[in-house]
Amino acid sequence: MDVNPVKAKLNQKLPSLGTWSASGDPTVIEALLHTTDFDWVTLDFEHNPIDVSTAVNCLRAGNGSGKPMFARIPSNDPIWVKRVLDIGFTGIVVPDVKDEDEAERAVQAAKYRP
Repeated sequence: MDVNPVKAKLNQKLPSLGTWSASGDPTVIEALLHTTDFDWVTLDFEHNPIDVSTAVNCLRAGNGSGKPMFARIPSNDPIWVKRVLDIGFTGIVVPDVKDEDEAERAVQAAKYRP
């Protein structure tokens, strides 16, 4: 995906509509990304027993749709941030960020040092 369609819409001040999935079933992700008008799907790791192997299969199911997948990680943990970016999620939702320092910690975890 060369152009993030979510960013493109937001830059044009257009709404971007998507959904959250609590299911780690790749067929659900495939249906959401390939047969609906949603712009994106967020896979919820925080409240569901989804592991990295399941997430990889969900990403594969969404391939070819041209739509990004995001991950809500269980906590503001640098290991989780790097893990979901490494396997191919376009972006991350970090839960329970209470202040600027916590937000900055998440941003720094997403940056890869040379």
